[in-house]
Amino acid sequence: MSFKFNFFEDQPKENSTPNISATKDSATKEAPTENVSTSTEAPTEAEVRDFVYDPSKINLLFQQWVEVPLSSTLNLYYLKNIDHSMQNITASSDLIPRVYEGGFEVWECTIDLLKYLLSNPHTLDHATMVCDLGCGAGLLGIYATLTSSPPPAVHFQDFNSEVIKNFTMLNYHKNCSTLTEANVRFTAGDWSSVKLDHYDVILSAETIYSVESQHKVLRVLQ
Repeated sequence: MSFKFNFFEDQPKENSTPNISATKDSATKEAPTENVSTSTEAPTEAEVRDFVYDPSKINLLFQQWVEVPLSSTLNLYYLKNIDHSMQNITASSDLIPRVYEGGFEVWECTIDLLKYLLSNPHTLDHATMVCDLGCGAGLLGIYATLTSSPPPAVHFQDFNSEVIKNFTMLNYHKNCSTLTEANVRFTAGDWSSVKLDHYDVILSAETIYSVESQHKVLRVLQ
């Protein structure tokens, strides 16, 4: 399977992933409204976009969700029926470099990293600022938000604006809308433009699939 993701503010082995199932939400869906182009053109160096998370503008009416059971007390959810303007691209390809970086997929290594974090809870001990780099569904940042008390400030970053506003933000709302202390930021853009803050922990899974991406992610992390 191909890899995923790009930017900054990623055969499954037997039993390597938990059993997942689709569920329907009876809550309330309206994607966050932002004045951002839905073009499938690759972002230029200047196009770094921040999105404001406003729970009052997000409805999850009759959405279908994939459940990721991590433990007897913790399940994560991500959107199954994604509505976005890149469907003509994603229907035929898992990834198109510099156009669509695979953010609408949940890749196997994301589940593996979630399992690692679950088995090694000290990883996020005392973390006050966390970045989910190349976040896609945002499950890593969501996990950090749900398992830390108080929740750290979490920055979700992905290459495509469509992924952030139609996938990541909705997944965050589904999993974390009851948290009143959460401090969250969402950014879309290319790693060549992004500037990271000083984070205690940077989480990332299957974000590099080309030589070009290597020097970009190194620049972001320096």
